[in-house]
Amino acid sequence: MNPHDIRIQRRSLGFNQDDQRDGDCLIIDRNFHTVQSALIRGDEEVILFNWPLFPVGMWDHVSPWDQYPIGQEKIVYFTNFPKRDAPCDPHGLLSQDSRKTIENKRWEGMKFKFKKVLAQGGHGYATLWDVVFEDQSVRRVVIKRAINPFSKVFNPQEESRFHLRYDGAQHTTQVIDLHREVLDLRDRMLKDGKSKDGPERIGKQWRAEGEKCVVFEYMKYGDMVNIMQMVSTRNVQIPAQVLWGIWECLVLGLATIAYTPSESSGNSSFETWWKDVVSDREEALAFLDRVEREWKIEHDVHLDLEVLNALAGHDPATHPNQPIFKLHDLGAWSYCMNQNWESYNESEFWSMRGPVKPHAATPEQFTKEWDTLNISLPTPLVREVFAGEDLEKEGGNKIGGRFGIWTNIFLVAKVMESIMTREFSRFPYQAVPHYRTHKPTYGGKLQTLEFQHIDLELRDMVMRCLHEKPIDRPHVTHLLRNLLDRKQLGFNNEGPEAVERWWKALLEPQAPKPIPAQAPPPANPVKQVMVASAVKGGLAIASHMAQAAGNQGAPNQPQAHPHIPPHIQQILGGHRAQANIKMPPAQPPVQPPAQPPVQPPVQPPVQPPVQPPAQLQPPPQVQPQGPPKVLPHLRHHKLQFSFKLLLKHLLEASIKANVKANVKANVKVNVRVNVKVSIKAGAKVNFKVSVRASVKVNAKASIEFSPELNSPLPGLKSNFKPTGLDPSLKFNPKPGLKFGLEPSLMFFLTYEGANRM
Repeated sequence: MNPHDIRIQRRSLGFNQDDQRDGDCLIIDRNFHTVQSALIRGDEEVILFNWPLFPVGMWDHVSPWDQYPIGQEKIVYFTNFPKRDAPCDPHGLLSQDSRKTIENKRWEGMKFKFKKVLAQGGHGYATLWDVVFEDQSVRRVVIKRAINPFSKVFNPQEESRFHLRYDGAQHTTQVIDLHREVLDLRDRMLKDGKSKDGPERIGKQWRAEGEKCVVFEYMKYGDMVNIMQMVSTRNVQIPAQVLWGIWECLVLGLATIAYTPSESSGNSSFETWWKDVVSDREEALAFLDRVEREWKIEHDVHLDLEVLNALAGHDPATHPNQPIFKLHDLGAWSYCMNQNWESYNESEFWSMRGPVKPHAATPEQFTKEWDTLNISLPTPLVREVFAGEDLEKEGGNKIGGRFGIWTNIFLVAKVMESIMTREFSRFPYQAVPHYRTHKPTYGGKLQTLEFQHIDLELRDMVMRCLHEKPIDRPHVTHLLRNLLDRKQLGFNNEGPEAVERWWKALLEPQAPKPIPAQAPPPANPVKQVMVASAVKGGLAIASHMAQAAGNQGAPNQPQAHPHIPPHIQQILGGHRAQANIKMPPAQPPVQPPAQPPVQPPVQPPVQPPVQPPAQLQPPPQVQPQGPPKVLPHLRHHKLQFSFKLLLKHLLEASIKANVKANVKANVKVNVRVNVKVSIKAGAKVNFKVSVRASVKVNAKASIEFSPELNSPLPGLKSNFKPTGLDPSLKFNPKPGLKFGLEPSLMFFLTYEGANRM
C-alpha cells in the first residue's frame, strides 16, 4: 500500500485546536506523530483526531517513511554509504570559512593549522586541526561550528553541556579547553625551568563559545560506519572476543551516563571507580552491588545515540589491544529526565516522540500505545502518565513516553545489532517473541539461522536490551555483571593478543600484494605444430621449407646463401663434419637484384612458365637481404634442389610421394599440417608431400598466406585469424614416422630460425 493511501479513522474530540491551552499537545502535532509512527511500524490504518484525511503538505515532513510501500522491508547496508573519507566540501566554502575565522587569526599561546573538513550536518560542520603550542607540541582536535554563524539552531553551550557533564570519562568524547591547556603548559614549563623554543605567542585569548564552536578530542578511526565499511568491504568475520570488546566500551559509556558524578558517587565518575576494581572479579561484583544500593541513577536520555555517533579512537594506555569506542554528540537531543519529570508539560513530553534519526527510533517514541492517549490532559495526569522511574505504577504508560536510562540501553543495543548484522537500518520496526523470555523484542533478526555463528550469549543480551517494554530490558549493572561472567569463560583459549592482531589487520595500511607470476601466453597453434613436427620427426616439411628458404632473390637471380647466426654455424659445422657434407662453395658477390615491377593489386600473380632443364643457369650469389617482414622460406619462387637427400629421407619415413602436374603458389596451414610444394628440377614435376599428425586443437585457428603485390621484395603476407579462445594443442605424432633430421633443417623449421634468414 502506498503511504498516501493509508486508511484513516476519524475521532472527534469535542474541541478544536484553537480551544487548546498553552502547554497542551496540539492536534496537528499529535496527528503528525501518529501517521509517522504507523509507517515506522508498518501499519496500514491510523486514528486521527478531528481530521478526515492527512494534509498533502505534511507528507514532506514524514520522510523517509513515505518513500516506499507500507510494510515493505527496506534494508540499508553500510556499503550503501559513500566512503567516509570522501570529500564533503566540494566547493571549498567550509574550508574557506574555517581558515578565515580561525587559522588566519593570531591566538595567545598557540596557532591553528587547518587539515580538512570531516563532516557536514544540517546545521553544523566538523573540521580537523593541528594545534601547535609554544613548546612546539602538537595536539590534533576536531572543531564543530555552525554553518550559519547567525543561526540559533546550533547552540555551542547545548552541544558541549552534556559532554562537560561527563568530563573525565573514558567512553564519552571529551570537550577540550585549549586556553586551559595553554595556561597549564606555561605553568609546567615555569615549574620545570624550561624555556620555550620560541618567543611567547601573543594574541587573542581563545574562547570556543565566543567563536561559536566546540572543540572535541580527535578520534583517529572515525565513526562506526567507517569501521563497518572496512569490515563489510573486506568481508571479514568479527571474532567473538572482538565483539565483546566493542560491547564493553558501549556499556561503560552507558554506565558513565547513568551514574553521573554526584554526592552518592563521591563526585567521581563511574569509570574512575570501575577501573580500580575491574581486575578483581569478586571485588568488581561487590562494587556493583553497592552501586545498586547506594548510587542514584541520573536518567540522562540521549535520543541521538546511533552508529554515526559511536566513535573509535586510539588510546594504547587504556586500550592496548583494540580501539576505544566512545559515545558522541550528546548535545541538542539530550534530556535530564530526573528534572524533566517534575517540570515538563504535555507538549514537551509529546515533542520527545519524534525520532531524531529514522534508523534510531525507540518503542517509547513509535509504540501504538500513544494512539490510546487523549490530549489536553491536566498537568497532574500528564505526570502520572509519563513521569518517574517506576514502570509498573498504576495509571502510567508502559512504553509510550516513558523515557529513561532504559531508552539509552535500547539505542546502544541497536548500534551493537547493526555491528553484528552489518545492517545500517531495517524497516519497518516489528517485534517478535524472544526465544527465551517469550517477550516482544525488536532484535528478532539475531535469533535467525543467518547469525547462528555469532556468540550466543552476546546475541541473547542484545536481544534483551531490544525488548519492547522498558521494564523487560536489563539494568546497566546487569550488563556489567554479564561482561564479567563472559570474560571469565574465555574465548577458545585466545588471549588479548588475538584481538590486537585482528584490529591491526583491519585498521593498519596493508602492504601491496606481489603480482602473481603469470604463465606466458600460449604460442601460435601453427607454430606449435611445426616445432613439434621438427622435434618428433616432421622431416618432409622441414626439408621443403629448408630448400625453399634459399630462394630469396628476385626471379632469375642467383640463389643467396642464408644468414645463420654464429652459434648455429658452429652446430652445423660439427654436424656436417661428422656427416662428411661439404659447405656450399663461396660465390663471388654480384650487384643487388633489380626490383620487380609493381603488379596491379586486383590481378592475381602470374605463374612462372615451366622451362626445360637445359635452359637452367647456375644461380650466381646475391648479397644477403635484411630480415624480411614475412617468412622468407614461404615466398613463391622457383624451387631448385637435389632430390637425392630428400628422397632418402622420404624413403626412410615411408611417405608416399604423389606426382601431379600442378603448380600452386598458396600455402595454407591449419591444425592439420598440409604442405604442398611445387618443384621444378629439369622436368615438369610436381612433388606433393603430406605429413599428417594427430593434432587436437580446442580453439580453431588458421593462417592464410597471400601474395603481397605491393612489396618491394616478392613475398607473402600472413593473416592470422583466430576463431577460438583456447589455443592449447595436444600433439600425438604417429610412431611410424622416424627421421634423422639435420640440425640446420631443424633450425630453419622454427619460427625464430625463419626470421633470422
